Amino acid sequence: MTDLDKMTAANKLKTLLLTTAFSTTLLAPAAAYAQDANTDAAEEVEEIIVTGIRASLISAAAIKRNADQMVDAISAEDIGMFSDNNIGEALSRVPGVLLERDAGEGYRISIRGLGPNFVRTTLNGRTALSGSNSEGGGARGFSLNMIPSEVITKATVSKSTQAKELEGGMAGVLDMTTNRPIDFANKQDEDFYVSGSLRGTYNELNEKFQPRGSIFLNKRLSDKVGIFIAAVVEKTDRQDNLSESQNLRIREGTGGSARTDLEAGVVLNGETLLADIDDLKFAHFHGVRAQVQEIARTRETFTGGLQFQPNDNLDINVDWTHGREDETRYDVRFWQDTNEVVRSDEGNLTALTVNFDDADDSRSIPIDGVVTSHSWEGVTGRQRLDNFVNIINRRIPRSQRINVGGLNVEWEKDLWTVEADIGLAHQKTIRTYGRIRAALDHNDSRLDGGVNGTFDITSGFPIVTLEADDGAGTLTPILPGDESWLRFNGSDNTITTETGQDVSGRFDVTREVEHG
Repeated sequence: MTDLDKMTAANKLKTLLLTTAFSTTLLAPAAAYAQDANTDAAEEVEEIIVTGIRASLISAAAIKRNADQMVDAISAEDIGMFSDNNIGEALSRVPGVLLERDAGEGYRISIRGLGPNFVRTTLNGRTALSGSNSEGGGARGFSLNMIPSEVITKATVSKSTQAKELEGGMAGVLDMTTNRPIDFANKQDEDFYVSGSLRGTYNELNEKFQPRGSIFLNKRLSDKVGIFIAAVVEKTDRQDNLSESQNLRIREGTGGSARTDLEAGVVLNGETLLADIDDLKFAHFHGVRAQVQEIARTRETFTGGLQFQPNDNLDINVDWTHGREDETRYDVRFWQDTNEVVRSDEGNLTALTVNFDDADDSRSIPIDGVVTSHSWEGVTGRQRLDNFVNIINRRIPRSQRINVGGLNVEWEKDLWTVEADIGLAHQKTIRTYGRIRAALDHNDSRLDGGVNGTFDITSGFPIVTLEADDGAGTLTPILPGDESWLRFNGSDNTITTETGQDVSGRFDVTREVEHG
């Protein structure tokens, strides 16, 4: 046996010993556990309790099975499985339901590809009303972020209409059901039940804490009467930052607005031009938009109900849901326009980086390439400086109140069911829109020598830098958030009030028909 064979055999033996020792270590606890289990098995076990969500799955399946049309449903257990802030986010898991978001939060739903305006939303069978969002659009679809998931025991999505609905939706109908106190007490087998939660998140971007608390109380006063109340209070502060390049311009025309003229001395792709080059056709980004948006939102939802069952045939329910939301959006939009430099022929360009591989000869006016970065010096003039930096400050407060409630009476006897319902839904939304516009102040003496700057998109992230030249050799950075460089040139304010009310009455008589 050679030395190499001896080393190989020794390594194999070492590996085998290590593997055997490691396996013995893993198997030892298992053997001990098995021994303990056998010992415990000899003892008498009186009761084993397994807690799960089987009842929830059975309930949802029963709803689908017994429905007269195509429906999907989720029950309280399903909703509680997920850490959803509102019922819309829970419904996003239902097949065929798409969730729209606003400021990162579930807002409205679409069914089978049709938008929120085609979805009818009801609460305990009554019309649910809500106002438009902060931008003033989409007032018909219900704002599901007003209904926390904690106050809903069942949500049913009907994808076809039926006679007992007040009004059908072209895409479908969403009906949300609040708690029934006697039914809940019978299910829990407890006359008094209370639960609550308190949680919070910390947003590092705006350095604020966001609390959320809820409480649910159910009380069976007697065999015939029960009450419940639920409340959810939350405060959400959010901040979004945005930076994006704007409008890749490809101009088909001729003349000064369509061409780029380069003078001798300009650096093109790292090479200094020795002679002028006129009438170049470049595609280039129009500028960059930077936006900082802060959203402060406080929301409170309260719901309660009374259930009265004088006998096995009669069931009377009174319920009411009140929701209120106060929100203020404040955003600052900066628009930095570098288009004036590239398309002009005033000789301010100092350097360009052009991707000539993106040239397009198939156009009616051929494009020589795409500008990915450029720099300039000494831009002056009122019109050009007004376009260089624009800022819009917007403040949009919104206050919304919704109320949905009513009386429901149901009587059952043999194969007959008689149901009557009287409901009221009301909403009021007040939205204020305020905007202030500003531009770079061309009369500022610090701009006597013009504005220098750069635009760079080569990294995929748009970067613009600006410097002010006072004409005496002093260069000062112009920062987007520094209002000392700006002059305000306009403002507008609007106040919009939306009020909606729906009074409904429904009377249904149903008789079951035996099969065959």
